[in-house]
Amino acid sequence: KSSWQSRRRLLNVGVPWLLLRSLILLPTEYYTRGHGVLTVDDIYTILQDNFLKFSVNVDVTQYREQQRYTLNPHEGRASCRLIAEHFRDGCSVRLLNPQSYHEPLWRINSSLQEYFGCMVGSNCYWTPGGTQGFAPHFDDIEAFLLQTEGAKRWRLYDNPAGQSLPTQSSPNFTDADLGDCNLEIVLEPGDLMYMPRGTVHQGVAMEDTHSLHVTVSTYQCNAWGHLLQKAVPAALQIAMEEDEEFRQGLPVDFLSYTGVVNSDAEDERRQQFVSTCKRLFAKLADFAPIDAAADQLGVDFVNKCLPPLLSPKELAQRYPFFGVSHFVRRLFV
Repeated sequence: KSSWQSRRRLLNVGVPWLLLRSLILLPTEYYTRGHGVLTVDDIYTILQDNFLKFSVNVDVTQYREQQRYTLNPHEGRASCRLIAEHFRDGCSVRLLNPQSYHEPLWRINSSLQEYFGCMVGSNCYWTPGGTQGFAPHFDDIEAFLLQTEGAKRWRLYDNPAGQSLPTQSSPNFTDADLGDCNLEIVLEPGDLMYMPRGTVHQGVAMEDTHSLHVTVSTYQCNAWGHLLQKAVPAALQIAMEEDEEFRQGLPVDFLSYTGVVNSDAEDERRQQFVSTCKRLFAKLADFAPIDAAADQLGVDFVNKCLPPLLSPKELAQRYPFFGVSHFVRRLFV
């Protein structure tokens, strides 16, 4: 809890993994140096067994001369042959939402989204040795980086704009945009690193090995401000219906002392106008439908989230009921 949204933390295989292991309920073998979560062989299996498209499900990228290039050849199928060719040419391969095709990642995402109570997604990044696929940048999500094969050197920087917990991802940065590196670390198979929103990062695969890692992301559009974006418009509508003061007309000639052009004017009418606005804003809180706003965020979550992956205990409870399992039947009774 002390690290959440506040600092970067590196967790290595061993005791620190126990917390995450209990959280996502995976068998112990999944945590043996990262194996079992995702491998390069798994990526080829996903590509072979599913119709994945460039620019939709897969990107191939390069970072050279401080520029990022997306080199997707077309919007057709991302075949194993094309992916292998691009990788040999020094391109990084990004697979979007691999949890949709790979059960171990589905289990991780499903369990974490139940814990966090919001959308959890993931991408995987396969990078040739000695190369970098993406420019330095920061994201609008809380990120957990799990190294599954090879090794990658990460450099982390403070946000150049000084903004913590941003709600939008950054554009690509150049070296001139970055300050001093405040953390440099090599992740090896089984290592996990947590990065709060707004952490500028760049990763380079080690010269002597490729790198494969999974980024698990959460808390996108899940801030207090997003809740209030739902609540405030509804509160204003309710206030105007129920409180006469919100329906009273504005002062005659109010534009003569308001607006940007009058923002520095010392006018008693202006001071009274601003005071009334602040009082009505404070009063607005009494009309805010907080639970209804939370329900709207909940609906958004249900629409976007992964279906739950049934645990062995839940699977054991299944029995025929007009073709519907006991577990599913309980959801509707």
